[in-house]
Amino acid sequence: MTMLVDYIIALTNLYGLVAKEKVVEIYNMQNDGNVGAADVDDEVNNYADELTKNFVEFHGDYFVNQAIMEFEEFEQELAKRQGKPFYIPNQKELLRYKDDFYFERTKVKEHNAGACHLPDFVELYYMYGLWFNTAALSLY
Repeated sequence: MTMLVDYIIALTNLYGLVAKEKVVEIYNMQNDGNVGAADVDDEVNNYADELTKNFVEFHGDYFVNQAIMEFEEFEQELAKRQGKPFYIPNQKELLRYKDDFYFERTKVKEHNAGACHLPDFVELYYMYGLWFNTAALSLY
């Protein structure tokens, strides 16, 4: 897998959906390469299975998280993003988003997590809606 594919996966996990042009812009901003839309298309064709394994789908000129497409929310999600600035973390932080369970632990999140006094897995349950066995939750 290439660095460009890593960027596609990470940006899709971070934003939920991202335009191909934005992938090119951010990749070129953080790397010395001069990548174009045709290079992205080549990577999509060569690594389609890897993108699918990471829940990334291609819709028009956008990379979209599979959940957005499954629930047919592409248009609504795209409309929410119109006119909003993009948060672009540095390269090291951005590539952490390749892991779809990664989230940046900010001081506010740390404070709120501490105020709740919940074990980590319970916090994840509420933050991400993960379905845990209720027997495991009853231990606390």
